Amino acid sequence: MNIIVRNSIVGFTSLLFTVVYSQERTVQDIYGQWQIMGSFRDGQQVLEALKDTVANPTQYYFTFNQNGTFTYDIVSLENRKNATRNGSWHLSPNGKRLTLIDSAIDQDNRKIPGDFLNFASDGSLSTKPLIFPILELTANKLVLYDEYHKTLDIFRK
Repeated sequence: MNIIVRNSIVGFTSLLFTVVYSQERTVQDIYGQWQIMGSFRDGQQVLEALKDTVANPTQYYFTFNQNGTFTYDIVSLENRKNATRNGSWHLSPNGKRLTLIDSAIDQDNRKIPGDFLNFASDGSLSTKPLIFPILELTANKLVLYDEYHKTLDIFRK
């Protein structure tokens, strides 16, 4: 009986360690190119360009480089083919948040929410960091929560 209990405890401890270890995120897990699958609110796709992939078969990507920079394709139905943004990214020490600092100032005349504007200078897109909690990160899937838009942003490798 003592052997059975000891083996059960060892087995449970190993299982617990495996589960905890598998949830641990490292900076290497982020590296690479991720296809943008969409932004979802209440189970509905909110990115118009991704609602009908037959009419718009364009694939959009978000790339996290090892040197701490990123590029991402602008998801749009408008005439913005090959339009990208870039900047730097940082994973929080606890691996639970991804911070993006966009290096470009928006030169387009598009509607930008007020809290993204730099009113103190010229009213352009600010370099204010955008922080996304990481809800899921596996070898092939990344799910971020966009607190501003209240959406789940889903990516796959």
